[in-house]
Amino acid sequence: MKNTHFLPLLISILFIACNNPLESDINADTNKYKKISFEKVKEVKLPLGKHLEAGIDHVKYEIIDGEEILIIAYWASRKLVFYNINTQNIINEFEFERNLYDFKYISKDSILLLYKNRQLHYNDKQLVLVNFNGKEQHKYVYNNKLINYKNDILSEELAVYPSLFGNKIELFNDNIFLFLNKQKEYKIGTDSFFINKSPIVSYYNTKTEKLTTSENLWYPFIQPRDYYPSDFPTLHYCMSNDSLPLIRFFYSSKLFKWDYRNDKITEYSLKSKFLDTIPPMYHPSYFSDSKIPAMYYSINYDKYNELYYSTIYFSYDIYNGGSNSLIIADKNLNYIGEVFAPKINGYNPIFTKDYIISTRESKTGGFYIEYYKLKLTDISNADYENYISSIKDTLKVRKRSKKNWQIIKESI
Repeated sequence: MKNTHFLPLLISILFIACNNPLESDINADTNKYKKISFEKVKEVKLPLGKHLEAGIDHVKYEIIDGEEILIIAYWASRKLVFYNINTQNIINEFEFERNLYDFKYISKDSILLLYKNRQLHYNDKQLVLVNFNGKEQHKYVYNNKLINYKNDILSEELAVYPSLFGNKIELFNDNIFLFLNKQKEYKIGTDSFFINKSPIVSYYNTKTEKLTTSENLWYPFIQPRDYYPSDFPTLHYCMSNDSLPLIRFFYSSKLFKWDYRNDKITEYSLKSKFLDTIPPMYHPSYFSDSKIPAMYYSINYDKYNELYYSTIYFSYDIYNGGSNSLIIADKNLNYIGEVFAPKINGYNPIFTKDYIISTRESKTGGFYIEYYKLKLTDISNADYENYISSIKDTLKVRKRSKKNWQIIKESI
């Protein structure tokens, strides 16, 4: 009789349990993902211009004097060309000295040019401020011993050069973000790689002309004999929703947000469902061709819709022609969905308030500006998983035979 007062409590617990399914059951009936598609709204073709050679390096969209302007860097002609999209006319152009990592239009008086580096001593006029006519306004210096080195002060093994290969210049609080690449050839995963550690990320203040490096972010998860290629820079970044550099390493599904003021790192995960892992190579190699099957590539943030776009590149050689996929995540880096071989140029899309702009060169001369709208539609978890499985099956079919792939591995 002493325990009868527990009976009502037991009945209440059982009633609550019956009316509150387990979280896994709720998730099973909830659409976790979205189907991604891009609707082309319009297309504009712009002429190449008789004096220009084909070959587009960078494209930027700006509103200048109330007009929609597309600014294009032609690497073959070494010219920065300003197109009025509505009239389809060239309104301005000027020459630049050599190929660019990128450029940043601030105003007619201020356009930043970041040149690709010359051999060894890279502080010679790499970052330059010009005006609308291309006239030099200022030449920046880095004032950092890792770049301005002398052999008797700093080992060549540690020397670096600033780079934004495959990335955009972003200006934040008078700062620009820069990756730092080794001046001397190196191989990830080797003993010398770990012995000769140099910083890999930095920010440069354009007012004080001081370059500050991170001491806390350096090739995460790489262990001795984790061999990955390093023949071209394959690190990417964008400015996050809270205006901090968000960094993507090509071999990892993790992302790293850098609080550059305090040199603090916050780790996130944004993994492709088409990939399990990106395995290291069997032997150290500087060259990347045919050595790894895929890599995490660019990361971009659409501030208008508060969405991240992350691309994955599948090897041209290993997958018989290669391809790419695009992950979309919300502002908190929660995975929304993924699409294989998207219509848009996912590597460097241009985000505006109303459209996503993608550009492509025309086979008959000139190039196209394509305006897209993103469509995210509901899809059941089962249908989404079937889509993922179908793409994985397609990749397996396209991948080289095991015999050929083994030959590639053994030839490294």
